[in-house]
Amino acid sequence: MPYVPISTEARGRYRLWRAAVQRMSDCLDAVFDSEPFGVATGNFSERQGKGRRRALGHLRRFLEGAGARFIDFDGERARWSYLRPHPGEVVTMVIILGWENCGEHPWVLVFTDHALQRALQRTTPGLDLTGLAWHAVESARRLSLEFLVTRTTPDRFRVTAGEGAFACDSSLIEIEGHEMPIVTARTWLAADEMSEIQEAQVVDDGDPGDRFDDSYEEFRKEWRLPPLTKYRTKHGWR
Repeated sequence: MPYVPISTEARGRYRLWRAAVQRMSDCLDAVFDSEPFGVATGNFSERQGKGRRRALGHLRRFLEGAGARFIDFDGERARWSYLRPHPGEVVTMVIILGWENCGEHPWVLVFTDHALQRALQRTTPGLDLTGLAWHAVESARRLSLEFLVTRTTPDRFRVTAGEGAFACDSSLIEIEGHEMPIVTARTWLAADEMSEIQEAQVVDDGDPGDRFDDSYEEFRKEWRLPPLTKYRTKHGWR
């Protein structure tokens, strides 16, 4: 396929979208710094059973009201995710709140600016880019590790998102001395534009225990200390 520059229109739409994502990220930062949120995190970490579930409800109102997406709660630890812009890319972050730690770090998927701009260029003007990004995140969480190892090259596979897929690669990143797997989306292609070879690069869902998100959990179990960016402790964070 011949190289086609990203259009001015797609770049403009992307700048507007990225600015909106930045505003949401700034809103979450303001929540993290607020005294009521600090009190709620302290309640969550100190209480058990029904008390912890009530505290979780308060945390959900704070975080989801500011734009974060709830992932799960296992009785001790709750997780949310959100998109945070960085120079040249947009990183999926995970917020972790638990009885022993609070913080955040990169999680599952990083989008290059180029990948998201290509998605805008190659779809209809009404594309919900945020929805496309979260579809890709959920697809990446389910990726079959066996498929990645045995049926694709390590530097090029495709993750389903919308009416197409992101071309990706995977690598290990280091967080405070600990390694963690991450997927980076490099570009996006519509399904009807893919060759047979490119279609074969779309990774299937794995079974439980054979998914990329399971790999993340396995890596996390090896961390002696949670590789989390510690927030301010003046409001009771541990």
